[in-house]
Amino acid sequence: MSLDEFNSLMSDGWKAGEGTMEGKWFAESYKDAVTWGNRMGHGGETFKVVQVEVPDNVANNMHIDPHLDGIGPARYADLEDLNNHGKITWSKEVKARGSCSFK
Repeated sequence: MSLDEFNSLMSDGWKAGEGTMEGKWFAESYKDAVTWGNRMGHGGETFKVVQVEVPDNVANNMHIDPHLDGIGPARYADLEDLNNHGKITWSKEVKARGSCSFK
């Protein structure tokens, strides 16, 4: 996620940006999260990878795409579930490489 989105998350919790979905996609591996971060082009030299834990019953009810965007498995979490049950366990700032390939 962009650094602005991360700062907003830390101060206000999970929320949808204007014109975006009412949830968030999560890679199931750090490597895939970094690949998405580089492809998304978050508008800066760095972006954040955030690990979130949710209870098994919440994770098991998330929509799963086995190969989202041709990268790898990902789960879609509703904002309500993230705000009520999600716990950020760590985050890491990553130096962006390349440019956005989804534009």
